[in-house]
Amino acid sequence: MLGDFNVTMKVEEHSSGGSQITSDMQELIDCANDDEIENINSTGLFFTWIKSPSKPETSVMKKLDRILVNGSFMTSFNEAYGQFMPFIIFDHSVALLIIPKSLKKKGRSYRFTNYIVDKE
Repeated sequence: MLGDFNVTMKVEEHSSGGSQITSDMQELIDCANDDEIENINSTGLFFTWIKSPSKPETSVMKKLDRILVNGSFMTSFNEAYGQFMPFIIFDHSVALLIIPKSLKKKGRSYRFTNYIVDKE
């Protein structure tokens, strides 16, 4: 699952910190535990949402966007990882799921020359 979950999972995922886990946070944690999914290893930004992109030095930031995977996915795509890109025009970071070597190389196509159809 990839997207904006609109809630953090840990108090450390808020730039100004926090003191306790809220009921919304606990609901997301319970859902992830029930479905046996977890954050994929990622690179790039840690905080994926910024309240005011025009004032990043004083703005509140949170980790709201995630790429959650299960064990079966990681077994099949063990080199996969997430990448969270810098803020450009939106208040959310673009999330990319990178799956190296996931596509098989396409073989050469067979070419049929039409002019030999009329030959015996």
